Amino acid sequence: MPKRAGFTLIEMLISIAIIGILTVGSIPSILNSIEVRSLDNAARDIVSSLQLAKWQAVSGKLNHRVRFLATAGVWSYRIESENPPGTWTAEPRTTIKSVPTKFTVGMNLPAGYTVVFTPIGFLSGYDSTLNTVTLTSAKLGGLSQPNRWTIRIFASGSFQLLKAAG
Repeated sequence: MPKRAGFTLIEMLISIAIIGILTVGSIPSILNSIEVRSLDNAARDIVSSLQLAKWQAVSGKLNHRVRFLATAGVWSYRIESENPPGTWTAEPRTTIKSVPTKFTVGMNLPAGYTVVFTPIGFLSGYDSTLNTVTLTSAKLGGLSQPNRWTIRIFASGSFQLLKAAG
């Protein structure tokens, strides 16, 4: 009787066990990558909203702002336009966005937590000491990884995203 080609049950079980051990060993790394990506996405969403508000101010020839609000421990932000002067209304083409609650939000912005863009794309009432939004992940900090993303806003309406350990 000829011998059949194939794997024995023991070989299959050993292979599955090795794959399982490698998978379990890589889960912390995968979870850390997900946390880093989530923090990065949250910061980039804020930058995108700032860029959109600047673009809308320039294209619509009206002041636009990104207004940050803290309600029941949840930070949200939205784009608003000023029309008529002194009256701010939410932009109908945009939605209210929020920062995931797993991140700590630090605001170093002017009173009212707003960033106002003029029709030429510059910041209105710029103050170099009040120009940052910071997102921090406690989970990444506990793992000795960069856990603080800071968005710096400049008078010219440009932005800088800085990543650091905190």
